[in-house]
Amino acid sequence: MRLVIEPLHEHYEVPHLATAGIRYRPDEGEEDRSTSVVGEDQIDFWCNAHAVEVDIVHPSPYEKLLWDICVNLGFCGGLVNGVPTHVSDLLPADGTIDAEAFAALAIQAEGGWDVDQARRRWSETLEAKFVEHLGSREVPVGALKEIQRRPFDEPEAA
Repeated sequence: MRLVIEPLHEHYEVPHLATAGIRYRPDEGEEDRSTSVVGEDQIDFWCNAHAVEVDIVHPSPYEKLLWDICVNLGFCGGLVNGVPTHVSDLLPADGTIDAEAFAALAIQAEGGWDVDQARRRWSETLEAKFVEHLGSREVPVGALKEIQRRPFDEPEAA
């Protein structure tokens, strides 16, 4: 997605799942006016300012994984013992997690399934998605985090 700031003719690429923030201040005595038009592959933003700041917060690999398994595979979480549950709710507090364990937790988080049958059907696919997005069969649990920063917040410490 492209973000175009007018009338300054500034262009920014905004990756899928990213969040973009725009900060500007009109000149002294000017009325604060802005408009935006969202198209299929471009956002046009117009404001009456001589300078703008743009901050783009990129999604984490884990956020990309969660989006992929939810939208493309239907693993968005479900009810487990009557409680809304997401795979993130089931992750261990620390240590490492491997693709096989993540797949099992994603299946468990759906609730109401024959777990053995679901594992036979979905484990290999979920494990492949884990490796695709995280780049390894095993990662520290801390790598499985969602970005909490909003545009113009201080960057998270590594």
